[in-house]
Amino acid sequence: SAASDVYKRQGSNTGAMKLVGDAVRDGQYMIQDNGKMTRGIKLLALCSWGYIKDYPSFINADMNDFHQSRYNANIETRAGDGNTPLNGDHTHFIMVDDGSRYRFFGKSTDFITRFENMVRSPDGLGLPIVTILLEGGKEALRIVKERLKVGIACIVIEGSGRAADILGYAYKNVMKFENTSSDIVEYKLREGHIEKIKKMIKVAYAGHIKDKKYNSYQKNDMKNILGWVLECIRYSDIITLFDITRETQLDKKILSGLLKGTGMELKHQLYPVSYTHLTLPTKA
Repeated sequence: SAASDVYKRQGSNTGAMKLVGDAVRDGQYMIQDNGKMTRGIKLLALCSWGYIKDYPSFINADMNDFHQSRYNANIETRAGDGNTPLNGDHTHFIMVDDGSRYRFFGKSTDFITRFENMVRSPDGLGLPIVTILLEGGKEALRIVKERLKVGIACIVIEGSGRAADILGYAYKNVMKFENTSSDIVEYKLREGHIEKIKKMIKVAYAGHIKDKKYNSYQKNDMKNILGWVLECIRYSDIITLFDITRETQLDKKILSGLLKGTGMELKHQLYPVSYTHLTLPTKA
C-alpha cells in the first residue's frame, strides 16, 4: 500500500492541530526506510516560529555543530498563554520566522499562500488540499470562502462553535438546483433561515456586532459575514460536515473531503496521496 502524506499549516498541540494529530496516530503504521523503522504516514507542520512553546530550545549554540533537542510536547498550557507546544504526532516541521512572537502567523500569510499554490500545482507537488474549519473567528469564514472559490474542499467541524457552527447550519439548510439543459448545479439557502444565521452571527461575534443601534461599520460587518456564509454554501459539493459531538472517524472525513476536491468519491480511490491544510483563525 502507499503511504498518505498529510500536510497541515500549524503543528501545535491544541485545537484542530491536535485533533488531526490524534486521527493520524490512530491510523499510523511503521515502514522500513534505509534500514531504519519510520512512521509510514508523514504529517508535516508549517509552524509560526514565535508561536511555539520553548522555541529557543531549537536554536544551535554552534552553527557548525548539529544540535539534537529534547522536546516535551505534553507541556501544560493555560488560557492566555502566548504560545503552544508542538504536536508529537507530526513527523516533520517547517518553522517560519516572520518576526512576530506569541501570534499564530502574524505576517506570513503570503508565504502560506505561495506554499499552498506550490503544493496544489501540477508543476509543484500536485497534491490536493483540504481546509479544516474548527470554531473560528469571522475572518475564518472569509478565508474558507476564498479557498472554496479556487476548489479547495472544506471539512466543517460542527459543534466546535462560532464560524464552524454558522457554516454548518447554513450547509444543512441548502437546496440543490439542477439545470438539465446546461448541466449547471446551484446551491442556495432555503427560505426562512437568513434571520437564524444573523442571530448566530450576533451571538458568535457579540463583541463586534451589537444587537442595538448598529453604526454603519457594524452593519457592513454583518453584511460581509452573512455574504461570506452565503458565498460558501454555493460550493456545497466540496463541503463536508464532521459532527464532533457524535462522530469519531475524522480521518475518513478528511479523505472524503480530499476526494471531493478532486471530483472523486471515496470508493474510487483506495490509497490516495493527500495534502491537508488546516485553518483555525480564532481571532475575530
